Amino acid sequence: MAANKYVSLAGLSHYMNTSRGWIYQLLETTVPSPSEVFLLAHPVGSLYYTTKPDDPGSVYGGTWEQQSSLGPYVWLRTK
Repeated sequence: MAANKYVSLAGLSHYMNTSRGWIYQLLETTVPSPSEVFLLAHPVGSLYYTTKPDDPGSVYGGTWEQQSSLGPYVWLRTK
């Protein structure tokens, strides 16, 4: 006999109520912060170009070294 492929509204409601806490807990632990996303997008050895003279390490973390440039500010991630 094949398994039932349909779920009743009562069954779905029960599932959502019992799993909601687990889902929220999972989302809270897996959603990276903006700083983590920035550092993931700029691994060690990458260059970051900006119009601001601020060290990206003071905003996002990591260790950055300013590079010579005639145009925008250029920063090299070293750690």
